Amino acid sequence: MRIYSFLCLSLFSILMISCQTNDVFNGMEKIPNAKWNNNHQVTFQTFIQDTLVPLDVYVQLRNNQYYPYSNIYLFLTTISPDRTTYRDTLECILASPEGQWLGKRTGTVFESRFLIKHNVLFARSGPYVFKISHGMRESEITGIIGVGFRISKPKTN
Repeated sequence: MRIYSFLCLSLFSILMISCQTNDVFNGMEKIPNAKWNNNHQVTFQTFIQDTLVPLDVYVQLRNNQYYPYSNIYLFLTTISPDRTTYRDTLECILASPEGQWLGKRTGTVFESRFLIKHNVLFARSGPYVFKISHGMRESEITGIIGVGFRISKPKTN
């Protein structure tokens, strides 16, 4: 009986350790009716505690088959704890030149994750605000159903 209990506890511990996430922050906001206006900034806020640990920063997009383009331009505004503002322009490729969606498919939804900063050290601890808006020529685009932002510890091999 003791051996059985020990084995069960060991297996449970291994499963719990292997299921731990490296995420510091992971958020997703739905875009109402899959119509994203360029005036709508998707906003995420998180508290960065440790400035000595390198982190990876991702933008995540969910689109359906009605998104009319193979790419999307995004504006990412970062506001640091001292209120310093940075703005990046990103191009995210959503489909191959042949028109095949590149994201992970679940039903009619395609989810893509884009690494935008690797092993970045945040300069200050405190609250950070991240704002994402699209930079396409049309003021309203259809087919984007979710916009996400993720910060995680880099995976070690």
